[in-house]
Amino acid sequence: MYEAPMPGALQMSPADLAIVCIESWPHATLFLDAAEPTVFWMNATAEKCLRERGATLAGRRIQLAQRDRQKAFEDFLSKATSEVSSWVLDLSGDGQALVFRCRTIGETGFRLLTIFHPENPPTSVPDVGALFGLTPSETRILEGIVDGRRADDLAESLGVSIETVRTHIRRFYNKLGVNSREQMIAKVSAYRVP
Repeated sequence: MYEAPMPGALQMSPADLAIVCIESWPHATLFLDAAEPTVFWMNATAEKCLRERGATLAGRRIQLAQRDRQKAFEDFLSKATSEVSSWVLDLSGDGQALVFRCRTIGETGFRLLTIFHPENPPTSVPDVGALFGLTPSETRILEGIVDGRRADDLAESLGVSIETVRTHIRRFYNKLGVNSREQMIAKVSAYRVP
């Protein structure tokens, strides 16, 4: 593993720098023990996420507010492998949910658990338009559609006619090599990052 000397007065080990990075990471991130799915460490975002969603820590175990889902959650954590797996917790029955992603970390057996909430969806790659050869106008419309906006809403907010929006949609469908909204969203979503 390559470790370059730290520049200037800042002298940190790569491990310390990694911890600082994860502590400030905007995603709820937890490390779970190897032997049992108990919390070894979590960042402030994870503490806030669990607290706001009614989860608690009991003996370093995450206790869900939805007690009927606790066993399924613990089974999900216990079955973690080096491949990322996901588990969804329905919060309210109306589509509000938390998405948990878990994997083991190398040979340590420790588990990395990240939690995502639909209120904080992945954001588009800033240069997705350049990636597909789109004009700035096509890019704005594409991003709006991927974010769930309707064509008439985009036309109004951009100050153009609905026909202009439809023309741009046809053009970027052609540039992306797709024939439907579903194909377009699937193709572009691959470039969205959490």
